[in-house]
Amino acid sequence: MGMRPVLWTSSMEGVAPGGSAIQWDSQDWRVHAGTVQSVPNQASFQAILDSSPQFSNQTSSSYSTSHQGVVVLQHDIYVESVNLAIGYTIPYAEAHQPRWNLKTVTECQPRFDGTGKQILRDAYLETNTDKGNPAYVAFMSGSDNNGTSYQTTVVTDGSVTRTVTRAIPSSSSSSGNGNSASGRVDLGPLKFIAGFVAMVFGGAILL
Repeated sequence: MGMRPVLWTSSMEGVAPGGSAIQWDSQDWRVHAGTVQSVPNQASFQAILDSSPQFSNQTSSSYSTSHQGVVVLQHDIYVESVNLAIGYTIPYAEAHQPRWNLKTVTECQPRFDGTGKQILRDAYLETNTDKGNPAYVAFMSGSDNNGTSYQTTVVTDGSVTRTVTRAIPSSSSSSGNGNSASGRVDLGPLKFIAGFVAMVFGGAILL
């Protein structure tokens, strides 16, 4: 489908041998699960955010001339995680001193035409301006850049409805069933070409 996989930031700086990497993961989903309380979980996440300057400190083992920011992971699948993001994490990040340059993951991605970075509207099929984006190409042509054709159908299993896209043999032709059209792939609810689905509220904190 032409999507770009994006991973959130992790670091081994200050971690004892054999320990687990520090993850720029809010763990907000655990609040909904009831395995952590919101206040200590949020405090832990903010402490991780505060350690982000290691990526702009040239003496840090995490420093890289090509990677001086972090990507943080948050979720919008539960009301608790949305409330934490809107009520605490985003205001905390926006008010942080020294100031952070907050961007969505989309805005950190290079355009496929080589003319700079994508803009926020490129995250959505309906407003995309990056015509070389593989997901956009796949949607418009019904195939990816390698010539593989796809067919998308809607599958209902009990009360669950999902969109399924599969590669079809070159000798086959798509017969319109209301869900796909000739020469075009209907991504249904997946009309999203930012390349990173899990992260909605975060973005890169560029230092």
